[in-house]
Amino acid sequence: MKELKKERDDKLRAMKKEAEKRREKSKEARDRADRQLQAHCEELRQELKEADDRVAKCLADIRQAHDDSIESKQVKGIEARKQKAAFEDMLLRKREDMHDEIEEKHLRKRQLLEELLGQRVSNKEAMLHKEMQCRQRVAEYLATQQAENEKKYGEALERHSKAEDFRNDRLKERLKEFKTANSKKRQAFVSRYERLLVEKEKEHEEFRRNWESRSLQRSASETLRRKERPELLRAREDAEHFAALAAENRERLRRANAYAVDQQIEKLLAIRQRAQVLEDSKADADRRRMVVLRNTAVTKHELQSKVDRFKDVGVDKMIKLLEDVEIEPEAAKRINDILSELQLPPLGGYSQEDEK
Repeated sequence: MKELKKERDDKLRAMKKEAEKRREKSKEARDRADRQLQAHCEELRQELKEADDRVAKCLADIRQAHDDSIESKQVKGIEARKQKAAFEDMLLRKREDMHDEIEEKHLRKRQLLEELLGQRVSNKEAMLHKEMQCRQRVAEYLATQQAENEKKYGEALERHSKAEDFRNDRLKERLKEFKTANSKKRQAFVSRYERLLVEKEKEHEEFRRNWESRSLQRSASETLRRKERPELLRAREDAEHFAALAAENRERLRRANAYAVDQQIEKLLAIRQRAQVLEDSKADADRRRMVVLRNTAVTKHELQSKVDRFKDVGVDKMIKLLEDVEIEPEAAKRINDILSELQLPPLGGYSQEDEK
């Protein structure tokens, strides 16, 4: 027991010594960590101080730059206002120059109109002579146009009469062909029907003779040979009747087949004739359409040439061209109004007021 206690005490003392050593080591480690932490704090404090100095210097530079930019902006603003004022003065001078040019232009136009008015008043006799010539030209043009229209109307009447005669001739030819074909078909049908009746009569007569000859032969054979049973005689007669009926049915089917073939051929010919009529009508419509397109193109070309004549010409030439061209009354009235506003001579040499 004492040994156990002694061993326990030794073990406790060893553990106590080891714990003292560990406590000393941990104390040294904590002291070392505190020293390192204190040194780190000093370094951080120094770094923060340097950062504060840099930030203060940067803020001072920014404040100085801001003050400098405000001053430069003020200088630029003053220069921009000066440039704006100079630009507005330049625009005002340009407007004044434009106004002066417009005034001069209006003055020149007014002088030109006064000169034209004076020429019109001084050349009244020449204008009246020109008016008479214009009226004469208009009358000659209208007479020529009326003659051309009458000539075209006569040509159109003659062309339509020829076309009507041609259509009537074609209709007569088609009616003649149709009647001829119908008469031929009717004659063929009648002849075929009469031939069939004759053939049928012949067959019936031959069948009757054969039947009589067979009856005579049968009666002679019956007298010579022994009498057959009634059911055998009836069977033989039925067989002979059936053979004759089958031959007649075959002949009737042959005629029906021939008639069906003829009807099918006539149907195909009728379809071909209708298709030909449709093709002819289509060709006629295409021909008429081409005529309309040609007339439209010619009219368009004439109108375009008239419009091109009026492009890029002077006042006098424009008035001459308007007098030479046929114009509707409303358009002529509008043109005279515009010419009167410009103080120019109207079409024909006189205005609406002179007419009144």
